[in-house]
Amino acid sequence: MNLRVVFVLAILFCCASIAIGQDKLPDSVRAFAQRMASEREKIVSYRVGIVVEIKILESPDFVKLKSEKSAEYYFEFSRLEGHTVYASRPIHFVNGKKHPLDWNAMGQSESFKFAGSAKKLALSEKVVMDTRLFFDPLAVGLQFCEMFNGYFSYEDSLLEWSRCSPGFVKSDASGMVALNCPNDGIKIVVDSKQGFWPISYEAFHVFDVESLRRKQEDKIDQMLTQQLTKVNGIHVPKETNISCLVDGKVGKQVCKLTFDWKTLNEPIKTGKEAALAVAEVLGMKVVKIAD
Repeated sequence: MNLRVVFVLAILFCCASIAIGQDKLPDSVRAFAQRMASEREKIVSYRVGIVVEIKILESPDFVKLKSEKSAEYYFEFSRLEGHTVYASRPIHFVNGKKHPLDWNAMGQSESFKFAGSAKKLALSEKVVMDTRLFFDPLAVGLQFCEMFNGYFSYEDSLLEWSRCSPGFVKSDASGMVALNCPNDGIKIVVDSKQGFWPISYEAFHVFDVESLRRKQEDKIDQMLTQQLTKVNGIHVPKETNISCLVDGKVGKQVCKLTFDWKTLNEPIKTGKEAALAVAEVLGMKVVKIAD
């Protein structure tokens, strides 16, 4: 049985039970989390590039640019082979023009591990999969600016949301579903017709419940909006915009993520061949392949 057939069967298996009961929109926090989890189970594998642009704007009007930075990420994932790849490279600004630097990459696939930098990639059993400088593409929309300060997996992020108490879930005729967590001062809206992905997310600084009831637009500490697209029949993020008040509310961090989905639910080279494939994508040279 070839790899593509295995993938098709895996996708059908993952999605067989998902279609049941999908017409009914969730009306509780538990049902909300279960629906989101079932939608993500449809994603068996992916290869995606993400460009992250971050700007720090100064108060009081948050117009003046204080600083900016940019980075490019590349991720691979396959649920079937325990295959994960994390790669990133900073993008420097010189005279207003972007200049990407070299990639840093690490990955594990089946029983193989590999890592590299400075355009060199090598297999090594000593590779430590340190994900602290990365983020989970499937968790985008569930985290704010903190996602760039430490790794938050999609599973951990969803678990955090499932603890919302009390939580109030409301839906409308267009298929939008909103989850409000008043004690935490957060509200998330997902589109049930587009993979149950978050399309907006707001957080308020909560001093007490009464102040939250009187909240105004200018009291929003963090805000997220997300545009979606369809790849191989599955909805995924296309562009995500996040803004957060920082430095004691005297600055605002504005983040833009742009997604380039290379493949989705298609076979990925794994095992020993994975290092060669990743090196080719990132323009790196494999310096050692251990037998």
